[in-house]
Parts: sequence; structure tokens; C-alpha cells
Amino acid sequence: MINCKPVLLDDFNFEVVVHNPAQQEELIGNSIKILQALRLKLKNDRVQMRTRIDETLEKKRAYTSAEKFEFLNEINPLLSRLREEFDLEID
Repeated sequence: MINCKPVLLDDFNFEVVVHNPAQQEELIGNSIKILQALRLKLKNDRVQMRTRIDETLEKKRAYTSAEKFEFLNEINPLLSRLREEFDLEID
């Protein structure tokens, strides 16, 4: 939730806009704990959370070595040639 700040919709509802389905699943998986903590702290049992994926915010992120290589290769196609000439492998 560091990258996805909650927005208050009305008195008891707030929405968290996430970047991708994985973030949404993680947030939904932890929603019981989040809501319990909020309800206890706010002393309000009517607090509800909604999640939404914002496709415009979704950025292509490279996590694995292969994804990083493909990303860099899109920027500079000569990278593939360099990899072939030196017989390099991606971990």
C-alpha cells in the first residue's frame, strides 16, 4: 500500500487503486487483517475497502533476468548481437 494510497470515497468506504492483478490479489488476501486493524483503531465497524486495477497506471516491470534482458533489448536491439558474439547466457 506504499505505492497505492487509499482514497476515501464516502464516510465509511475507501478505495485502493492498484497497478496489476497480482497487487489486487495480495491486497484482497490481506483485507481481513487490514479491515480488522482499521475498524479497531477507528472504532467503526462499518469501514469497507474496495480495490480497483487502473490499467493506465500499469507499468511494464522487469523482475527476472530474462525480462530485464528483453526490456533492454527493446531499447537497443544490438544487445542480442552482443550476447550471441560473446556466447552469453541469461540466468
